[in-house]
Amino acid sequence: MRGLQLIGLSVLFLLTGCTTSQVDYDPDLDYRQYLRYAFTERRDDITITLDDARIEQALKSALATKGLVLDPDHPQMMVFYGIQTQTEFNASGPSFGFGFGSGGLGVGVSTPQQYEEDIRDYVSIRFVDAKTKQVIWQAVDKNALPSSNDPEQRINAITQSVLKLVEQYPPTY
Repeated sequence: MRGLQLIGLSVLFLLTGCTTSQVDYDPDLDYRQYLRYAFTERRDDITITLDDARIEQALKSALATKGLVLDPDHPQMMVFYGIQTQTEFNASGPSFGFGFGSGGLGVGVSTPQQYEEDIRDYVSIRFVDAKTKQVIWQAVDKNALPSSNDPEQRINAITQSVLKLVEQYPPTY
């Protein structure tokens, strides 16, 4: 029985170790003053994507569990959200190089590596004080969203990402 508990704790530790997020906040602020929020208005020329709608829906649910009320007419904080896209280049394949030199001079030659472009999407959330327009809390989930075309998989990933981030609000310090 003790062995099963140890295995369960190890799995839990590994899973929580794999979930990373970056959170930043103002440590001098009393977050209890923020009870009402509104989403920022988008410009007319900006299209609301399916992912934007998914994030907003997940945020409404997650913030409600924190006791926050959506109040577009009298918000105390504004909620910004979106998908941050990051491009990474991964080198792969064998590489061979050699060189020679004499008297302080040398020449080297190597074969090029193959590079693959990897585009990753991350959920990002910012809370801004409605009066001062200062960012009071922000978070980015560093687990990339799946690049799948399956809408259910994308919805689930976005919902889990938003829940994980909002879990860390208000900050405990």
